[in-house]
Amino acid sequence: MLLLGASTLVLRAQESNKSAEIPTEVSSAIGLPEINILLQEAYSHMGTRYRSGGKSPQGFDCSGFVGFCFNSSLGIKTPASSSGFHSAGVKITESEAKPGDVICFTGSNSSRRICGHVGIITEITDSTIYFIHSATSSGIRIDALYQPYYKTRFLEIRRFF
Repeated sequence: MLLLGASTLVLRAQESNKSAEIPTEVSSAIGLPEINILLQEAYSHMGTRYRSGGKSPQGFDCSGFVGFCFNSSLGIKTPASSSGFHSAGVKITESEAKPGDVICFTGSNSSRRICGHVGIITEITDSTIYFIHSATSSGIRIDALYQPYYKTRFLEIRRFF
């Protein structure tokens, strides 16, 4: 179980097919109210199916999900494809990362160091970074950066506000 702020339950990391608790309120201890708005939008789509090229609640691919959440909650336009995230926003180090930042990964071939997958950071702990994304296998879910699959594919973190 993870906590944001003092006592607001936010989520359970979904390391396989475990369900995540969807918060009714994201803690204001995060800082900017925009982050709370963005994360509420993202959490509202938990379990939505993956759809290649999908950019709506009927089905999302990874960049469609991130773009939809940023645009519908904050009016921020993001790149239309995951590869476009590499040069968009501002590059942030892992130590500077915060909820609401976009986390970028390679595609399924981790030896090609080109952005092919993106998600939104939901929580940062001493041991890992959690993110919400649209996975081809199970749709919108939460995973941890330091899971072996994602750790080898990690590229960078980008900030859009």
